[in-house]
Amino acid sequence: MLLKFIGALVLTYFVSRAARRLPLPVRGTGATILAHVLSFAAIALVVFALRHNAQVFQLGQLWVYVAAQLAWLGVDIARADRRITG
Repeated sequence: MLLKFIGALVLTYFVSRAARRLPLPVRGTGATILAHVLSFAAIALVVFALRHNAQVFQLGQLWVYVAAQLAWLGVDIARADRRITG
């Protein structure tokens, strides 16, 4: 289970960094949250597409990605808060 979580952390890191570079209609914390929601949606869509064709998709498989995405969201919000408060 630990290796799955580490793999999910790596994947969600790169996808969320790409999503944060998108021109989003909001700024600040809202942009950070939106980027992470878009990142998770993209990952969930890819996981569904790949595993559904093999008929092995289960909704519970996404929880590891939810946890990893929330971890990066927390890191990003903490970094932003640290920049604001100095």
